[in-house]
Amino acid sequence: MGDPYVYNITIPPSPNWYEVGVMTYTPDDWLIYGSKADLIILKYVAKKSVKELTTTKIMRRAHSQRITSLGINPKWGENGSLLVTTADDKFVKVWDMQTYDIKVAHQQHV
Repeated sequence: MGDPYVYNITIPPSPNWYEVGVMTYTPDDWLIYGSKADLIILKYVAKKSVKELTTTKIMRRAHSQRITSLGINPKWGENGSLLVTTADDKFVKVWDMQTYDIKVAHQQHV
């Protein structure tokens, strides 16, 4: 058994941990979760026999209020890597996770 890996990083906590809908894991090993109004993206890559954290991105103020739900498109990677988020600000946003840009945002009642 090898030495344990110790990472010198700090990952922002989420006050939303009790809500299952504010975290998702993608088929290509991204962990995405909401921390207040921010989005936290952690990307892992398989190295040797473990998955190693390679990228950490914090999208500050992804919403103006607490993120309440997020999810990926069912064909993640095939038709683009899209993420949908909702928040207490009453916005629904669709994000392109390759560019980290908003593709569309909607705040009207449907």
